[in-house]
Amino acid sequence: MAAATEKKKRKFTYGDDLRGNVPAVIANNAQLQRGAIAFLNVVNEKQQYDDLQTRNFAKLARQTFADFHTQRTTYNALQQLRGLFTNISEQMARHSKCCLSAIGQPLKDLRNEIAASNKKLNDEQKKLEKERETLCAAAVKAKQKYFKAAKETEDLQTQFEKAWQEGERGTKNAANIQKLNQKTQAAKKDCEHCECLYQDAATKVQEFAPKYTEIQRDILQGFQHNDNKVLDATRKGIVNLVVLYDSLAKILQQETITLREVADLIACDKDTEEFVQQQAKPVDDWSANYKFHSYDWKTEPLSAQAITGEGGAATSTQAQKP
Repeated sequence: MAAATEKKKRKFTYGDDLRGNVPAVIANNAQLQRGAIAFLNVVNEKQQYDDLQTRNFAKLARQTFADFHTQRTTYNALQQLRGLFTNISEQMARHSKCCLSAIGQPLKDLRNEIAASNKKLNDEQKKLEKERETLCAAAVKAKQKYFKAAKETEDLQTQFEKAWQEGERGTKNAANIQKLNQKTQAAKKDCEHCECLYQDAATKVQEFAPKYTEIQRDILQGFQHNDNKVLDATRKGIVNLVVLYDSLAKILQQETITLREVADLIACDKDTEEFVQQQAKPVDDWSANYKFHSYDWKTEPLSAQAITGEGGAATSTQAQKP
């Protein structure tokens, strides 16, 4: 139970747990760098959008709504709307500036810092691997050379022993036996030399192994440190973004509450009543000028019979009347 708890509490590290898979560490590091750049691009694009919003709301705030000045409650609400647009513009400008200082710039600085550090770590890793490969290649080459010399020596020694036995039976020339013996001794000497070289190469590998482990652990821990910084910077960026948006939302919420209160005070009937009271004038009875009026005759108008000549003398008599 205690062992299980201890294992659960153990903190995993690149240096202790990923020494057997260094390529995965390097690949993950490169992936996180790309992710950090992508997040930085999002922040930069967001800042451009915020700047555009700042200009757009400032443009909206320049609308005067002067045509509503005679409707007081409506005009007040529209002026409050202008104030909302102005405040949004100002808050967006402040929000954009804060995003740059709290998120964008730190990410840019970290990107450059991490890039330089990772390059150094990659160079150290390549140098370390090259040194290991060189030592291992030398050990392999020395081993091959030693094993080849040992096999040749072994074969010569076998031939010599066989020739010696044949010499004792008188079937082998003593000069040939002597020559084979010299060749065997020379091969043995060369084998011993190759063995020393192989032992030396193997010793160098073994001596280098602890150094390799220590340096590689430091390199892997360096990668982990950089990866953690990227992750932490991304986390802080997201948190700061949430904080900034929350602050902006609270400010704008208060503005919208005020605007809603003013909008609720819009009284169309009251605006109409005030307009009527301000502009009321006596009504001009213009139609009176167009009533029917009879012509004021200076003489008595002729009748229809008089005009047509009917009625004889009567007509003449009527015409003679003053």
